[in-house]
Amino acid sequence: MWIRFGSTAKTVRFGDCNHLRNAVFIGALTGLSILTKSSALALIPALILALIFLLKNRQVSVKFVSISVCLALLFALPLWLRNMQVYGDPLALKAFKDSFGGSAQASTFINGVGAFSYWTDWVLWWTSRSAIGVGGYMDIFMPQNFYFGAIGLISLLPILGLVNRAAVKEITPDEKQIQGQLKWTFGVFVFTVLALFISFNSTYFQAQARYLLPAFAIFAAWIGRKESQLHEAKFPVIIFSLCLGLSLYFGSTLPAEFARRIITP
Repeated sequence: MWIRFGSTAKTVRFGDCNHLRNAVFIGALTGLSILTKSSALALIPALILALIFLLKNRQVSVKFVSISVCLALLFALPLWLRNMQVYGDPLALKAFKDSFGGSAQASTFINGVGAFSYWTDWVLWWTSRSAIGVGGYMDIFMPQNFYFGAIGLISLLPILGLVNRAAVKEITPDEKQIQGQLKWTFGVFVFTVLALFISFNSTYFQAQARYLLPAFAIFAAWIGRKESQLHEAKFPVIIFSLCLGLSLYFGSTLPAEFARRIITP
């Protein structure tokens, strides 16, 4: 999915979807993404917005847009037809929900601690820690201060980027327009992924960052841009040190934690 979204971003940036090869490449990757995981449907709103921008900029023709869309549907169609025959709906949503029948229900938490506490203390806090690092089956956590420190560091990036904005080269009005269109495209994609995640957690308590993985490519690109603006601050060294420390911590604690769970009835 990340390769597919990168292709869309490249197309918006350089306007090269009028090449048959790129139109086929984008359409095929879209279809393959949907075949791999239904959450790839989150690509569709971002793709539509990107095509609107391209049509507005006169950088794409309707013919090649049609090739991409039709090819994506052609790739996904066999799976949807099979799901219709086996499960009764193209996305097998009912079967998916039935598989979570024994999972923790959101209503149980909301009735017990209230809606605000559920979304902040449970969904937000658990998902944030999961994004940084959790071992086992979401039950082996690092010290709480480590999570606060990592989240605080990430939160500082926008501020540090603004402080160092003078170091960023000036861009032309056309480049500024394209950057704005890219931000809107990225934003719609991230919003769609978040909306699906919130909808899922409105029924089941599944506060795991893995459900947000499609949007992590955008987050990584944002981190990379901030890092490029802060090259003098040696940000790569800081990020590498955090990842190394995380790996060493879990490498030293997981064996004992697993052994304790094996002997505990």
